[in-house]
Amino acid sequence: VEIQGGYDPVTWTRTGRSAIRNQDDRGVYFPPGTTSATVLAGFWIYSRAGVPGPAAGVTLDDSSGSVYDGGIVIGNASECYGVWMTSTDGTHTPSLGGLEIEREFRSGAVERIAGIRCQGARPTLTGVRPCILTDPPTTETYGLWATDCAGLRASALTICGGANAGLSAGALLEGDVGDTAFLNPYVSVSNASTIADSSAGIRLRNCGGSGTTWISYGNPELSGTKTAIMVESGCAAVLQGNADVFAEQGVESPAPTRGIVCASGASCTIVDNARIAA
Repeated sequence: VEIQGGYDPVTWTRTGRSAIRNQDDRGVYFPPGTTSATVLAGFWIYSRAGVPGPAAGVTLDDSSGSVYDGGIVIGNASECYGVWMTSTDGTHTPSLGGLEIEREFRSGAVERIAGIRCQGARPTLTGVRPCILTDPPTTETYGLWATDCAGLRASALTICGGANAGLSAGALLEGDVGDTAFLNPYVSVSNASTIADSSAGIRLRNCGGSGTTWISYGNPELSGTKTAIMVESGCAAVLQGNADVFAEQGVESPAPTRGIVCASGASCTIVDNARIAA
């Protein structure tokens, strides 16, 4: 089944936004068992706001469905996501492509927000832009937050956000992250905290020796206000062929900055990177 939006009713050319405004906390819901043949494309989706959460614009629940060519606007909830994808057995392979994911500015802070939340699934993310700027302040902000999402493939992602967040990352990967790959991402993260480890462009934690994450091949930029790439104990990463890896200290970031942190107990292979700077 394919549901296509954004078309002119006379010419049938895709010209603008078709909107879906959700009344359910799960948003547009892909139930268990839906396959890659189930496609939603060309819509701007507005998640439900003013609820305890978690709430999402799109939920793929044990589903391998696909969402393409449109956008998601995240409304305020105590915990809120643009896309929420889950797999209880790790076999589901949802796909996202050509999506803009942003936060709707409203009064009142939220506890936790992520453009994309993955739990157990093996997604393919292509040309997705989760840009989560947080104002008013938010406790935790992530462009991509993935837990036990081994085999995740992300190419040409643009991830930004984190301003006014206590803890932020462009991409936070945790748990089983084996055979995960980031190819050609643009990552830029900022926040207002003075805590040295409070923000990172890409952060790996609590991996338990599960496998290797690849961050490689001509990435235009990987930056974080405090740390560009942070690999914590028990995690492994290959950082290869990146054009620019750096942390940038701004007026909101008085704490020391670091290009790459590879903690004791972590495994890092760092080769053929054009520039690494603090």
